[in-house]
Amino acid sequence: MNIGSLYSGIDISEMKIIRIGFGTPFLVPKDLTIEEEKYLIASQLTIAFGNKSVDNILKKDLADFEKTKTLNESNEKEKLLDGALELSKVQQKELNRILTELNTLPDTTASIACLTAFSRLQATFCSVHSLISLGYYFESFALIRLVLEQLAYVYTASMVEDGKGSFQSPTKSISQLAKFHTQAGKLYGILSKKTHIDKSEVHKYIKIEDGKVYTLHNSIEFSLGASIYLLAVLDIQYCVFEFCFRQQLKDFKCITPNEITCEIMDNRSTKILEEYSRKIEISLKET
Repeated sequence: MNIGSLYSGIDISEMKIIRIGFGTPFLVPKDLTIEEEKYLIASQLTIAFGNKSVDNILKKDLADFEKTKTLNESNEKEKLLDGALELSKVQQKELNRILTELNTLPDTTASIACLTAFSRLQATFCSVHSLISLGYYFESFALIRLVLEQLAYVYTASMVEDGKGSFQSPTKSISQLAKFHTQAGKLYGILSKKTHIDKSEVHKYIKIEDGKVYTLHNSIEFSLGASIYLLAVLDIQYCVFEFCFRQQLKDFKCITPNEITCEIMDNRSTKILEEYSRKIEISLKET
């Protein structure tokens, strides 16, 4: 048994927003060249100013565009964020590839639950990437917590035998997952605290200047802060994936499968995620 996917979404983190003055923002591919971006902006400014010549705008208003753009895009924090999101995307592609190759799964309720849950997570991770790339702090945490709940659900669902036992709700499954992956319980508590806009988080989005109150909706610091927890969930995801399909997998990167139980490797391949998180934490401390 295998499973197909009807998902065909757009990952906003693969795109970037170009704002031209106070006009309509444009959503364009992230790999749009500087030259292409310059001509797009020039065409829109030509329309806005009522000019007939794009060349006039290029010479008069965008003469130093390439130089200025290159300086702006050398931001180390942006590069760190792109790296974190890329680690997640690479993992999703790898797990989805393995999913399509699992043709020997039994037609059991547990197997169907595991396959569909991991397949459905494609859309959730796509949404997480998009929110993080846009810098939406609390919304990012809410979806990362949803991912963790789904992983907890699929972990316990994988152990349900047809005719015996029952599926637990995702939140009730967290305590079971925490016995397998020791970081799951602590991480869930942190994500819940951040998702509910705990009073300790208020100072991050409220600014008071000259007697006026401003709310900060998004920032690169918000993006990096949320990406740390995304990386933590990625480690759990890979461990749970291998646990759920341990009977069919031949090669393991994160767990040591035994007949009775499974142990998580100390030197698992996903340790690279933890190392990358430290880089982000150092960058945020330097802010």
